[in-house]
Amino acid sequence: QPVLASRDKPTKRFDYLKKIWDKQNVLFVEGDKTRMGVGNDLFSNARKIERILAPNENAFDVYGEIYDAVLKYGSNKVILIALGPTATVLAYDLAKAGYWAIDIGHLDLEYEWFLRGKGYSYVTNKYNNEVLGDTVVEDINDQNYRKSIVRIISGM
Repeated sequence: QPVLASRDKPTKRFDYLKKIWDKQNVLFVEGDKTRMGVGNDLFSNARKIERILAPNENAFDVYGEIYDAVLKYGSNKVILIALGPTATVLAYDLAKAGYWAIDIGHLDLEYEWFLRGKGYSYVTNKYNNEVLGDTVVEDINDQNYRKSIVRIISGM
């Protein structure tokens, strides 16, 4: 029987990360099937969540549109970006423009795996571009998620 590692340290790390958006208005900039926070409590301490959805792949092709949308909706918000390599560039450009923007990467998926207690596992309703087969996701019917979407930017 393998000995499972303690969950204390990862729990503390997630608790520290949650302080970033604690009682803050948050704008997610994410792929259209990323669905950060859907089905878990990672962002439950945020005051309000809004979302800009962009293409899951090749988002940089519509970078200008994404950037302009964030300028429109991102004032006085913590901006959390999960958009592959585009996220890094966007976070940098937004920081230069005076916004609080963070490339959050796969944090939501990491949290899902942590909650399951077994490392990587397929999350049926969330897009993961790093594992073959995880790009096929189930539809969801979550009204809070749908209400949080302020802008959808489609690919070219």
